[in-house]
Amino acid sequence: MAEGIFRHNAKLAGLKDMSFSSMGTHARNNQPATNSAQQVCQENGFDISNHLSRQLIEEELLLSQFIFCMEPVQQKFVQMFFPAHRKKIHLLGTFFANKNEGIQVVRDPMGSSLSTYRRVYYAIEAHVKRILPYL
Repeated sequence: MAEGIFRHNAKLAGLKDMSFSSMGTHARNNQPATNSAQQVCQENGFDISNHLSRQLIEEELLLSQFIFCMEPVQQKFVQMFFPAHRKKIHLLGTFFANKNEGIQVVRDPMGSSLSTYRRVYYAIEAHVKRILPYL
């Protein structure tokens, strides 16, 4: 969902020279987005039905300027296994966030209700809208 939200909001903002990619720390390759994720994105004006999951690979990290993680455990995992990229690894909820807001963790909605997917969607979207001007 996050990749789709980044792409959609970048397009709405007229940012054409950006690319976004999604990889999971424990993802199985070639799995489609859940039906709930697809539905929530459709409700918000874009389609992620062609999205397929991919495992985290260093070759793609080498090409990345920023690596955003949703949860601290994901951030620690990426930092531990890919220490050369430590300076590029950020929590989505804290990147250019107001220091008074504290850590804004975005929990993975996998296996949750449609209403949880909607809440997570809007949390990710708020962070993306805050971040895009800085990229």
